[in-house]
Amino acid sequence: MARDANFCTLLENEKSVRGINFAPAAKLVSGEYFWRAASVRPDGDIGPFGDTQSFTLKPIPPVPNPPKDEDGRIGFSWSGEPGQTFDFQLARDAAFKKVVIEKKLDTPEISIEK
Repeated sequence: MARDANFCTLLENEKSVRGINFAPAAKLVSGEYFWRAASVRPDGDIGPFGDTQSFTLKPIPPVPNPPKDEDGRIGFSWSGEPGQTFDFQLARDAAFKKVVIEKKLDTPEISIEK
């Protein structure tokens, strides 16, 4: 695993992954990462690396803004990035079994009647 697609500076070079899961030893910071894998036979023969894969680790979003009382309406807003869409749900219970409002939004905000 590396921060560059050419694997010039390796972050991890684990040679004994068993199964299909792998967790890096060090905590990863936000950013783009690249990884690849090769098989190893019981006699130690190492196959070629497979195609390079990548993923982007994004930071946890900040806590949403508190709701605002706006002349008989309640406004909700939160941070977002350009081009994102959002699924907004409002429920009467913490498990969201009693959903009152469910909307798809193009902006990180909604205003609803009280």
